[in-house]
Amino acid sequence: MQPTGDEIAPLPSESSLLEKVQQMVADQAGIPISQVTPKSSLQDLGFDSLDGVELLMNCEDRFDISISDEDVERTTTVEEVVACIEAALRSKK
Repeated sequence: MQPTGDEIAPLPSESSLLEKVQQMVADQAGIPISQVTPKSSLQDLGFDSLDGVELLMNCEDRFDISISDEDVERTTTVEEVVACIEAALRSKK
């Protein structure tokens, strides 16, 4: 069956999304991905508030989503970034 272009892309699995976010965090912070765990605090990884906003803006671009300002303000860990992306992807459907 040929794709028609109308199909909705499946949501990334939680583990692949986590891995993508971990890589984005590691790249932005300039650290090895092995240092980035789901429970890692962005602040502990060297992010200040502007770095966190930049990370979430990069996530918006990469995943073609919109993250609310309220979510941006309360996102402090890697797993919270993943949760924001998952919520935005679900609401996009």
